[in-house]
Amino acid sequence: MVEIEPDRFSDEERDEIGALAKDLASEGREAIDELTSLKISLCMVSLRAIDSPVAVSDRLALAQSLNHEVRIIDEVIRQAKVIRQIQGVDELSQLDRDAQEAGMGSVFDENSLIGQKFRSFLK
Repeated sequence: MVEIEPDRFSDEERDEIGALAKDLASEGREAIDELTSLKISLCMVSLRAIDSPVAVSDRLALAQSLNHEVRIIDEVIRQAKVIRQIQGVDELSQLDRDAQEAGMGSVFDENSLIGQKFRSFLK
């Protein structure tokens, strides 16, 4: 079995990731979507860098650098989503509030009407 080592971030990167995630979470879902789009674009640039006409070692170094930046952006997005879940402002929390207000119960309650429909949808 191959063991994959987790991404390693420096202490400075971890601090910056945390601060950026906090800011991103406060900006809302649209900002998270925009950063996700930017991350995808950066992935495409990284792939193109491998095929660029520069020296092989330079191409690989550029691709590795870009991939590290993508991992940082991905971690910022992941942490921002967790913050939004904890704050109860993510989409699932909003759905849960709406369902409860409509008298359908909680999406987190397997026995409620909405909980059953939600679970059957995920299967």
